[in-house]
Amino acid sequence: MKQWMALLLLTLGLGMAGSIGLTSSASAEVPVSQGKKAAASSVTGATYGPARAVDGNMGTYWAPGGSQTPSWLTVDLGQRYEVREVRTAYLERSGIYKYLIEFSSDSQTWYPYASRMKNTTLQAGSGYVDAGNVTARYFRITTSGSTAGKRAITEFQVYGTAADAPPEAELASIEVDETELELQQGDSHGLEVLAVYTDGHTEDVTASATFTSSKPKTASVTAAGVVKAKAEGLAAITVAYGGKKAKVQVTVGAATELEALETNAPQRLGVGKTHQLEVTALYDDGTSEAVTTGVKYASSRPSVVSVSSKGVLTARTEGEAVITVSYGGISTKVELTAGAARELQSIGVDAPGQLAVGDVQELTVTAVYSDGSTEELGSGVTFTSSDPAVASISSKGVLRALTEGQTVLTVSYGGKSTTADLTVGDAHTTLDSLSVDVPANLYRGQSYSLTVTAYYADGTSKDVTDEATFTSSSTRIATVSSSGVLKGGNTSGTATITVSYGGLTYDGSVYVSGSSYNSVSSLSFSPSSFSLNAGGSSYFSLTAYNNSSYYDDDDYSTVVTSSASYTSSNPSVATADTSGYVRGHAAGSATITASYGGTTATAYVTVTGGTDTEDPTWDYGAELTAAESGDTEVTLSWGEASDNVGVTAYKLLKDGTEIQSLSSYTRSYTVSGLTAGQNYTFVVEAADAAGNRSTQLSVTASPGGVTADGTGTGNVPQQQPYEEYDYGTGSGTGYTPAPAGQEQTVTAVMQPETTPDGVVQSKGTIDEAALAQALSGVGTGTVVIQASGAGDSVVVNMPAAPFLNGAAAPGSRVAVQLPEFTGSLPSALLQKAAGSGDGSGQLSVVTRVRTDEASNLAQELAAEEGATLLLPYPREMKLMSGSVEVTDYEGQYVERTVTLDGAAAGAGGIPSAMWLDPQTGRWGYLPAKTGTAPDGRQTLTVKAPQGGIFTVKAAAKSFADTAAHWAKADIEELAAKGVVTGLDDQRFAPDQAITRAELSVLLVRAIGLEQPAPNGGDTGFRDVGPEAWYAGAVAEAVKAGLIDGYEDGTFRPMLEVTREQAATLFRRAIRFASGEGTAARADAGAVPQEGMQPGMDESFEGEAAAGGAAGGAPVIGGTQGAGSAGALSRFRDGAKVAPWAQEAVAFALQQGFMQGVSERMLQPQANTTRAQATAMLKRLLQHLDF
Repeated sequence: MKQWMALLLLTLGLGMAGSIGLTSSASAEVPVSQGKKAAASSVTGATYGPARAVDGNMGTYWAPGGSQTPSWLTVDLGQRYEVREVRTAYLERSGIYKYLIEFSSDSQTWYPYASRMKNTTLQAGSGYVDAGNVTARYFRITTSGSTAGKRAITEFQVYGTAADAPPEAELASIEVDETELELQQGDSHGLEVLAVYTDGHTEDVTASATFTSSKPKTASVTAAGVVKAKAEGLAAITVAYGGKKAKVQVTVGAATELEALETNAPQRLGVGKTHQLEVTALYDDGTSEAVTTGVKYASSRPSVVSVSSKGVLTARTEGEAVITVSYGGISTKVELTAGAARELQSIGVDAPGQLAVGDVQELTVTAVYSDGSTEELGSGVTFTSSDPAVASISSKGVLRALTEGQTVLTVSYGGKSTTADLTVGDAHTTLDSLSVDVPANLYRGQSYSLTVTAYYADGTSKDVTDEATFTSSSTRIATVSSSGVLKGGNTSGTATITVSYGGLTYDGSVYVSGSSYNSVSSLSFSPSSFSLNAGGSSYFSLTAYNNSSYYDDDDYSTVVTSSASYTSSNPSVATADTSGYVRGHAAGSATITASYGGTTATAYVTVTGGTDTEDPTWDYGAELTAAESGDTEVTLSWGEASDNVGVTAYKLLKDGTEIQSLSSYTRSYTVSGLTAGQNYTFVVEAADAAGNRSTQLSVTASPGGVTADGTGTGNVPQQQPYEEYDYGTGSGTGYTPAPAGQEQTVTAVMQPETTPDGVVQSKGTIDEAALAQALSGVGTGTVVIQASGAGDSVVVNMPAAPFLNGAAAPGSRVAVQLPEFTGSLPSALLQKAAGSGDGSGQLSVVTRVRTDEASNLAQELAAEEGATLLLPYPREMKLMSGSVEVTDYEGQYVERTVTLDGAAAGAGGIPSAMWLDPQTGRWGYLPAKTGTAPDGRQTLTVKAPQGGIFTVKAAAKSFADTAAHWAKADIEELAAKGVVTGLDDQRFAPDQAITRAELSVLLVRAIGLEQPAPNGGDTGFRDVGPEAWYAGAVAEAVKAGLIDGYEDGTFRPMLEVTREQAATLFRRAIRFASGEGTAARADAGAVPQEGMQPGMDESFEGEAAAGGAAGGAPVIGGTQGAGSAGALSRFRDGAKVAPWAQEAVAFALQQGFMQGVSERMLQPQANTTRAQATAMLKRLLQHLDF
């Protein structure tokens, strides 16, 4: 009987084991996982350990402990296997299980093998079967749910054959955890060394590496890699292992010394009371730290006041004692009085009666006791404001004035309270921030005079250079005098310049190159003499010429009009200023002297009698506003006006009648004696000495409620309707929108496969005849390739022949459509790609959801910016020609459209697309447009002449110095998207002139040409080194034809950009992105050139041919007409626009990119500010539908 029973059990056991497989051949095969090492997330007990799931016995099982979900089981196959099938049998046969099976080659990086996370079926027979061909050593199953409640696994079986052993990895390089060290004398730092192998794995080889120091007396290093700082100076640590080397630069500074101690000891302590001392150590480098260990305390009279080893004071009897606190060889003494018990009588607070909007003040609270003593309180005080919207107050007593009005402050302590009335009024001269024009680069020996500007709470500013203090972090690299003269030192490198004024500091970095500075040899006025009428003005330029000690050419010139200083021998007759204008005031003669770089130049001015007929004009963004002051009063405020001679007064009118004449320095006035509820129309005009008046700024207001009906002529940019413009056929470079016409659909049937690195991807190939037919039939429409059954990693192969044989019409596109992603490429790009590559005759569009380090990098960068990721797993798309990736799209714009999940719609901030580069750890802006999918979800379409990895973020950004600026909305939107950046987190410097380097960076970024590489390599310009932050952008801008260099081989990156030059650059950017051909040479050759045109900057030479010859009619859209003349003629100075810039300026005016600085003044040669450039960028993106 026992023999029969044993045979029956054996037969049942084999049957159960065999039922896991659904094929007879597999049932007899031994799993490669059987008997191998297994690990699990948890176990119920030793009897049910993970080894029970790989022992080949259906009668045993692994049971995870408790109710932990999810639970996982991992098996190590011991070597790499070519796996074709995995079978899983759960203990409870009646349950439905949800699980994920993954595989790995190193047990660190896991890839999905099979997913049943949405499973709704019972296990077949006695197990689930999952098939797929991969090569791996480790397998893991994670169970996330079960209808049976239990998740015990009887057998987890992996089937396959042993794979060939991978080639032995070779040492590729070594990496040290620090490449630059800054230590102080006496400091030590242990280095860590990693060996990087050709198969990608790394190994800590610190113990086996060798270390040597170039200057052991400065910084020594032990055999274990511990660097010890010994003396001030520089040293290099060389690390070697396996024939590879790496270097660590060490800078040793002087050791900091403890200078003093500070404590929070009170002056008086009531008998029976205790107090915890807090000690702060102050060092000679200005740093400080709280110290608790190593501190010693002593009392001169412990019977009066005792102190514990932890610093707790206890007043025991009346009297006086001296408390000594010692730390690090330094001591401080505090005299303390222990007094009789006393009662709190009252408290007082130094609350102000009035503050200005934006003011911040910390309150001091004083307690008054029954014995007549007083004490300043530091804790236990509560503060409240009856109207926090007017003024808020923190728990520490920090008072902030927020808006005009009144509030009552209440301060409480120890059962006593006191109140104070506070009135918040207009903002006044409260210092808000500093701005310093620290140059990004200097040559050795070059000098530069810094200008320090203080910005106040009311929006005003003033030059405080003479009152500021200056320091340099390294006088070897750069020195700065007490008057703010910055000079490059004898050592190349970066120094931090710290400027202090009024309790605020500003830090700016300057890089000093290794080249010697070429000083100014001469200055030249152009023209050098002027004949003016009284009240008239004339434009000039000032050029600085440098000697040839550094440059190969005979001369090197720079326009320095806005950087020089000017004096007049007779200011009552004529003056000159940095805007480039000589102004005549009265009959007579005067000599104008310009100073720059230690050199001077003179110009001669003759002024004849005449009448000033030029009206004052309102400055950019000026407007008249009204604020309620009471039931019978209204307070008016207005912007500043300018005049060719000078504004002498502001005239204030009420309902058409002049009621007040105010000085030129007054820009606010309170009108009283009004009737509550009655509407009044107020007007302000600027007047000069000749009686000329400006256009009017007006506002309608009523006491008790100001109405929003203000008008004016200050140049506040407004959105204007864009005129239609012919962008051409798109046969050149540029962005051609996906045609909205015909579509032809081709289906790609996707099949799963495993790549050599273990990635499971979906792959499909398009039939050549089907693709050729679709391309021929779609015309200028789009061929849509639907990839059915595609996963996260997709490869769609297309034959190259239809593109080479002319089946694709110009302007057509090919789109690869996935469930959540569509990639659309111009046929012109595919045609160029088909003719390159490895000659295999095949094109491939590869897309991939990146769940690896790219996703981690996106999370880190978003966290650093405080942004929200709308696409947690970045998308990658690339174009392959055979086995060769196409990296140069030659200006052809591709579209990548991703569908965002529902959470994106509710995310705060402004959405934007960002390219992502795991190699450099950086991301940057990509042009994109939001849309809506058929199911109502939000989409984002990226438009750029490049592929690669991208993600989507949402962010918000603001700056303290743009809170009341006319360009606030544009600046904040483009800063949130990553198009523009501030000088730091709080300052944008909107009214600072923009340079050629800055505008090159912004334009390249805005039209999608920015590259991940931080440096640009050799730009071809001798004044743009590869280390410059703008080098890469300059190279891309020149390549795209957006900007040129100068004939002497320079780029002059710090030269400020005029308004007409900015218009030209934006016009070129539109030409490039719209596919009109090379931007700067779109119409080159249309007009014969004979040298440069008058007043022309040679770096815009290509525009001369495109825009028309000097004196000729401007060219718009390739045809001559009156459009430009009409756009310019409405401005008094429209004729001053250089001939080479006329078409671009007219286009900018017509399309709303640019407005005049006033109703009748354009000022084309004035510098473009950062705010104006940002507003133009916003309209550029709208114009291009980006």
